[in-house]
Amino acid sequence: KKGDIVIDIDGDEKCRIVVECKDAGGYTAKKTIEEINEAIDNRNAAYGIFLFAKQEQMPNQFNCVKITDSYLITYMDNENLHFAYRLARTLLKHQQTHTDSVETAKISSEVRKIEELIRNINTMQGKVTQIINSGEYLKVELKKLYEGVDLSLNRIESYLGSEKAVAE
Repeated sequence: KKGDIVIDIDGDEKCRIVVECKDAGGYTAKKTIEEINEAIDNRNAAYGIFLFAKQEQMPNQFNCVKITDSYLITYMDNENLHFAYRLARTLLKHQQTHTDSVETAKISSEVRKIEELIRNINTMQGKVTQIINSGEYLKVELKKLYEGVDLSLNRIESYLGSEKAVAE
């Protein structure tokens, strides 16, 4: 049965979200939309999230995310599940209290901004990790250099018969 995970917001079956998870490529936009709609129908859900394991598995037409009034299609990276759930919950709560339609174009625009911000965060996190690793490497190498200087100074002292070397 389609619909891997079912979430009833605040225990309310009228606010049911179904999550369809896939770790496979080769999905077309049409097949993806058919499967999320089937999952919504099978689980009597008000909203669906189709979650690919990786961005590369998503159909190219969706450009990281596809949002409609009844489903959202995205991938697991970059905490997208958290954002997808939060958006689905917000949309369902809105539908429960308002009769006007949701402006998905504006929401999609904001989601694309979030995606870009997340890509930038990931890039920066990678650079920070590189800097930290480089810092650790430099710290170890500096310690070796200091130890080398200290060893050489000790040898010079011993060659000159300094008091410290004689006392030892």
